[in-house]
Amino acid sequence: MSSNKGGADFMARTGGIFSEFHKGKNKFGLLVAEKLFIMGKNQSWLAEQCGVSKQYISQIILGKRRPSPEVTQKIADLMKINVEKLRKLVLQAS
Repeated sequence: MSSNKGGADFMARTGGIFSEFHKGKNKFGLLVAEKLFIMGKNQSWLAEQCGVSKQYISQIILGKRRPSPEVTQKIADLMKINVEKLRKLVLQAS
């Protein structure tokens, strides 16, 4: 029997973001949260790398705030995600 502990851990750490994804909302937040998990990093690390507060990162991951174009670019660079893909996800969440 194979264990899905990694998937369960991801679900637990992303909480409501995953359910929002299933409703077709906040794909940006889900992607960023998933990438952080895969990279073994956290929101504090991302905030420091982007030069913003952890609260700002939390708000954009939860879909409560839109990231600035500069922060979107930094996230794309850090996570090796196509910036245009990220920008489209930001617009879809609006």
